[in-house]
Amino acid sequence: MAVKITEASKEDTRPKLVRFMGRNYHITYSDIDSGMTNLGLTHLNEGLVNIRNSQPPVEERDTVLHEFIHVVSHVMEIDLDERQVTVLAHGLTAIFQDNPSFGEYITGKL
Repeated sequence: MAVKITEASKEDTRPKLVRFMGRNYHITYSDIDSGMTNLGLTHLNEGLVNIRNSQPPVEERDTVLHEFIHVVSHVMEIDLDERQVTVLAHGLTAIFQDNPSFGEYITGKL
């Protein structure tokens, strides 16, 4: 029997917390009617990442990755500009999409 993934169950699998370099970053998912006009927004000092709901799944993942590249850039003091963050997120998303086992290999979970 196939399990149908509903919108509610999809949302339950999305990350709500990511740790990086000993700091927690909480992730919220907001609708545009709640004032969320950007696809994503990182509040570095608050440890908060906001992601807009209702994006296609691959675009939402790209947005989450984009925001966490901002986190890495800030914490590691490499000062990537918006274009650099965008192309890195798009490129890494494409690698993970085209090579599903690659992420498992990188994280050592094979």
